[in-house]
Amino acid sequence: MTPSGGGWTFNVLYDFLGGSLGNPSSGVVFDRQGNLWGYQALGGAENCGAPVDGDPCGSLYELSPSASGWTATNQFAFSADTGGGPSGNLVADASGNFYGTLDNAGPGGSGGVFQFVPSTGAFHLIYSDAGDPAEFAGPYGGVVMDPAGNLYAADEADGPFRCGPFGCGFVFELSPENGYWYFTNLHNFTGGSDGGIPFGPLTLDAEGNVYGANLRNVIFEITP
Repeated sequence: MTPSGGGWTFNVLYDFLGGSLGNPSSGVVFDRQGNLWGYQALGGAENCGAPVDGDPCGSLYELSPSASGWTATNQFAFSADTGGGPSGNLVADASGNFYGTLDNAGPGGSGGVFQFVPSTGAFHLIYSDAGDPAEFAGPYGGVVMDPAGNLYAADEADGPFRCGPFGCGFVFELSPENGYWYFTNLHNFTGGSDGGIPFGPLTLDAEGNVYGANLRNVIFEITP
């Protein structure tokens, strides 16, 4: 959408129905070269296993601009080994690496957070949820990153408290240090006055407070 004469002009950059990729399943983010990156639900391995057998694993694509238009490239195909079902927003750090969330984080996992390094094509699963895959648990809303490079996400259906048949969920932080990522649980939802089942992306303010919403009718703030 481009502002024009007091209004907006709509322009199709790439038509997935007419291209070689499947349907996009997230928004897009720019890299430092002006290319757009996002997920698409199809592609990758045909069967990603849990939580739903038969689901395709999905892939990570890049749209590159040129004088003749935008060219789509499938940059990484998820599989049952890496985990699949990319969901939520994708973010990039200052070095151009991408971070996102998966519904199924590899064998025995029910969700996770990954890093993808475009310069080398390397994939790293930096967090894997150890919950029961049958619970459809996982950080579906993607991640947000603070200026220090820490990641924040919400797990929808795990945690020590129950909201119906599943967990009430929790909000967590992943902090990088010396090549490792350290997990911190910021809040376990109880299903009481704090609600439960956090869904959708989180938001950070300038002071580092974390905001989000959950399906039990609560908008919340977590203050460091």
